[in-house]
Amino acid sequence: MGARQSPGMDSFGFNFGKAQDIINKAVASQQEVREQLEARGEKYITRSEASQRALDELFGRSGAAARAEYESKFATELPKLTEEYRTRQEQFKPTILDLDDPTSSFSKLASVLRGSAKEFATGIDEAGTRSAARLYQALAAPVAGFEAIANKPAFNKLYDPTYMELAKKPPTVTSDVDSFKSLYTYNV
Repeated sequence: MGARQSPGMDSFGFNFGKAQDIINKAVASQQEVREQLEARGEKYITRSEASQRALDELFGRSGAAARAEYESKFATELPKLTEEYRTRQEQFKPTILDLDDPTSSFSKLASVLRGSAKEFATGIDEAGTRSAARLYQALAAPVAGFEAIANKPAFNKLYDPTYMELAKKPPTVTSDVDSFKSLYTYNV
């Protein structure tokens, strides 16, 4: 193909020398991080040992002694708890759903449900009453408005025949004064 290649590059233009340098830098950086972590790890291990000694002095026994004591307590208490809850489980009777033999728990549940249903029904009834009152009030508003207009003096003249005649054919106002003529004469 005639294209010139520089040393360390393949036919696709990839520089192997530069890639190798990047890899070497990454490995060196990893080694540096590993050394830093190992140094910190030793410091934290010595700190944890000091903390464990302080805890042992505080509680008066070593971690191993405390663990052995807790294990023995656990071993003696666990069978007691197991037996207690096994007895309770055997004596448990779910009578809430037993309709043939209602117990106090069933009675309590039934009374709570009845009370809840009564509250719900009361709420529905109150909401219906309020809605009906608002509906009738809204329907009565236009009637009241028309009655208020009919009782006003400006509107009740409509029923008077004299005023209706004047409204159909108002009298013509004439003036002999020429100065007012421009007020009622139009230039069309």
